[in-house]
Amino acid sequence: MFIVLSPESPDPLHKQVTDQVREAIAGGDVHPGDRLPSIREMAKELNISVITVKRSYMDLEREGLLVTRAGLGSFVRMSIART
Repeated sequence: MFIVLSPESPDPLHKQVTDQVREAIAGGDVHPGDRLPSIREMAKELNISVITVKRSYMDLEREGLLVTRAGLGSFVRMSIART
């Protein structure tokens, strides 16, 4: 999954991550059952705080798009249509 963060964006970093993961799911780049990078892996790759990525994953989990399994990681729970 390829995420690009923009410091010039009016959206906070966690929203940029959340929106881009949601878009990747809607666009079919990731599918139900696919494992996302761990929170730490994603934070390191994007050079942002672990807390920022955790907040994004929690938002996506609340929306029903992700499911997190202790010790296994976060997985795409369902696909969505693009809006």
